[in-house]
Order: sequence, then structure tokens, then C-alpha cells
Amino acid sequence: MSWSLGVPDASFDRVTSSLLFHHLDFVGKLCSLSSARRALKPGGELHIADWGRAHAPPMRFAFLGVQLLDGFETTTDNARGRLLELIQRAG
Repeated sequence: MSWSLGVPDASFDRVTSSLLFHHLDFVGKLCSLSSARRALKPGGELHIADWGRAHAPPMRFAFLGVQLLDGFETTTDNARGRLLELIQRAG
């Protein structure tokens, strides 16, 4: 379960993503992470900047606005703090 990035495996030292994962459903997140894993060289780094579990009520309220705009199907994993679990699952 992955997508082809059109690059050979182990091509990059780092893979970065900024504000993408809250737009993807569960399968999309997992496919993207699996593809990123294949693209990384051994010892490579994955950097993700995105919404995660909000620990303070004002941030939870702010993310509720994102969920209303982007949809709950794609944002629930982020709101529940599941990105780390998905990263681990993708290898």
C-alpha cells in the first residue's frame, strides 16, 4: 500500500511535509508515509509539521475550525494524535 514517487528507493537524506497530512484520509496518510520511508536513505530523517493532538482548549477549538473546513474523515487521526502510530506502522 504505497504510491510511486518516481524516484529510486533510498534517494533522499530528508523528507519534509508541511500541513499536508490533515488533508489525507487514513489510507492516504499510510501510503504517503510508506512512500516517504522507501525514498529515505538508511538513517534518513522524516520531518512533519502539521496539526496534532491539542492539549490546550484554545488549540482544540482552533483545530475544530480546521476540521469543519477540511472534514472530519481526514483530520480525526491528527486530532487524536495518531501520526506517530502511522509513522511507526509505515516503517
